[in-house]
Amino acid sequence: MDELVPEDVAAAASVYRELGPEYSDAVVQSFFEKVDREIGARIDARLANAPQRRRDEARPATAERRAVLTGIKIGIAIAGVPLSLVLIVVNTVGGGNGDWQVQLLIIWALIAAIYVVGAVKHRRSQARR
Repeated sequence: MDELVPEDVAAAASVYRELGPEYSDAVVQSFFEKVDREIGARIDARLANAPQRRRDEARPATAERRAVLTGIKIGIAIAGVPLSLVLIVVNTVGGGNGDWQVQLLIIWALIAAIYVVGAVKHRRSQARR
């Protein structure tokens, strides 16, 4: 493949001047096509020499992370149930101030928010793959 050299720029400029304005678009397009081919060849050469990261090498960390996050989600949901029960019992038996429904709603809204954030992060990580 031809390597782009400074003389190519000078030759394109010379042809551009000689042929006049009716051929200017064709001369410029031809020059840019050559530049594009050269850039593509350089990128291909760099990618061919770059070390390839195997996809299955990254999977154990991802699977391990997924297992930890699943455990956290389950733990949050399991913790939410007794927390809700305690809140209900304390406010009904102990003669609470009557705001326990709002407090309960806040607890479960926070749990839902944690799940939504986790789902969004999971979608973003899947989109990057």
